[in-house]
Amino acid sequence: MQNPNKMYNAAPELNRGWVKKGAVTVVVCFSCFMAYQLYFTKSGFLFVESAPVGAEILVNGKQIPQLTPALIGPLRPGKYSVILKHEQYQTWDSEIKVPRRDTLWITPELLIKNDAVTSLHLTTEPAGAMVRIDSAVQASSTPMFVRNLEPGNRNLHISMPGFADIDTVVFLLPREENLTFMLEHLRGDLTINSIPAQASIWLDGRLLSAKTPHRISEINSGDYTIETAKNGFKKLRKTVHVRSGKTVAVNFNLAAKKSKTGFGKILLRAAIVTENDRERTTFPAIIIDGELQGQAPSTFTLPAGTHKIVARLNGFPNQEKMITIVANRTIQHKFEFSKSSR
Repeated sequence: MQNPNKMYNAAPELNRGWVKKGAVTVVVCFSCFMAYQLYFTKSGFLFVESAPVGAEILVNGKQIPQLTPALIGPLRPGKYSVILKHEQYQTWDSEIKVPRRDTLWITPELLIKNDAVTSLHLTTEPAGAMVRIDSAVQASSTPMFVRNLEPGNRNLHISMPGFADIDTVVFLLPREENLTFMLEHLRGDLTINSIPAQASIWLDGRLLSAKTPHRISEINSGDYTIETAKNGFKKLRKTVHVRSGKTVAVNFNLAAKKSKTGFGKILLRAAIVTENDRERTTFPAIIIDGELQGQAPSTFTLPAGTHKIVARLNGFPNQEKMITIVANRTIQHKFEFSKSSR
């Protein structure tokens, strides 16, 4: 059986243990509170930003892990030495005073070193432009990479035939710079006439839907090859130069073809035949004896005799036909395109 006296004495010992633990807890909490009051509520912060960004920061000789821009703290109020370092820029240093319960902002602008250099990767759309930097004409055309340029303001002049010149000033930082310029086409107008009229027109080998006389507005300046042809007349070709803000007129006097057997005419039409046998008029290119002559529907004047006529329509097989032309007569033929013939 347990001694009653021992049980009585154990209770005070247990109480004294809890009292000690409670006292320790109170002391720790009070210490933390006082540390918070002394260190955090009475401390300040330092925000460092620089131009350019990405500078190293040293505070009282100790390097900060972050690069600018950076928030540093909490710091005890007082004076601090701040140094900023950046490649190809002069070192910036100053003594600052961190306020109590506030944030000090500093935004120094770093000065470029006297011996700093920059490089420039210059492209244009389209490529092939000539470039002058200040008074130096570059040996190559765009795209180009220029090394060992002096940082700062540089005058750029970009030129290319058929495009508006670009004159601008750019500020180059001491680093590798990338610049791209979009060149704007110079434009003019082009008028195409023929005698007789209603001749087919090819512009740089591309058959136009219009016939003479025809005006093309706001065409890019430059050289163009123009061809005109009319059934029963010889095809003619000319090269013209369109200038910015100008209208260029091109005139063709078509010479009639000669034939000992005379001439006849053929009216060519074309249609797409659907699954339910319905027809829809279409406009294929017409090639006669291997030469593109125009589009159907149209009437063509041909020398009497046999000719190979091909109708070409995107998405369908070519339709071919051998046609015999009789002098002083007009005949007709219709080309039919269908899905089954694809």
